[in-house]
Amino acid sequence: MSTSQIDPGLQPYIDLAVADLAQRLDIDVEAVTVTSAELAEWPNAGMGCPQPGMQYAQVATDGSLIVLTVGDKAFRYHSGGSRTPFLCEQPVKVPPTTG
Repeated sequence: MSTSQIDPGLQPYIDLAVADLAQRLDIDVEAVTVTSAELAEWPNAGMGCPQPGMQYAQVATDGSLIVLTVGDKAFRYHSGGSRTPFLCEQPVKVPPTTG
């Protein structure tokens, strides 16, 4: 794992995402691996995880993309604006700008 894919400023968000995933899967937090955690600019307020039937403001939204793995399964946590990380179960349609 490249440490350049883990933004240390995102540690509070990483901690929230890891705790949420561990609780959802009923596993210890130590079983969750942080694959990447990067700042992102989402193309709209859907933060890269649009929900069916919802409309979103078409404005760039600063946030983050955290990818966690458990075993061979990856889980994406998105955040943006004032929203803390949430599990995105939608397929990625529009990737964010990272960096």
